[in-house]
Amino acid sequence: MRPLKLTLRGINSYRKEQTIDFETLTSAGLFGIFGPTGSGKSSILDAITLALYARLPRSTKNFITINEETAAVSFLFSITTTETHIYRVERAFRYHKGNAGSTVRNTGASLAPHGGNTGMHSSAGPEQRRFHANRRSSSGTVQRISQA
Repeated sequence: MRPLKLTLRGINSYRKEQTIDFETLTSAGLFGIFGPTGSGKSSILDAITLALYARLPRSTKNFITINEETAAVSFLFSITTTETHIYRVERAFRYHKGNAGSTVRNTGASLAPHGGNTGMHSSAGPEQRRFHANRRSSSGTVQRISQA
């Protein structure tokens, strides 16, 4: 998987919408994410993880920015096997009861080939089935990333 573009809002230190264009960053080859403590480096990785899996591996639900009730992420990426396919996954989150003391809910999600319909998908079409078949972890097990 190759990241192409990430847009996030309301996730940890990213209160306002921010877009990271990985294609521009990687145009010269290798790139890094640098900054002082608390500047949002880990939040970028959290946003990608939330887009793909709708949860964080450390089981925290406190990723919505303080004094915000909602968060959203859009992640454009490519997967290459014998050919390259580009996908966009979008997710929205909110507190269940509207306050920070309640559970975070995934309120909307979509996975679509880039340029395709980005509405909610209740069943996988041919492109999504191919995507699921092509997304494999290092151990070779298929990981379903559009369902949470």
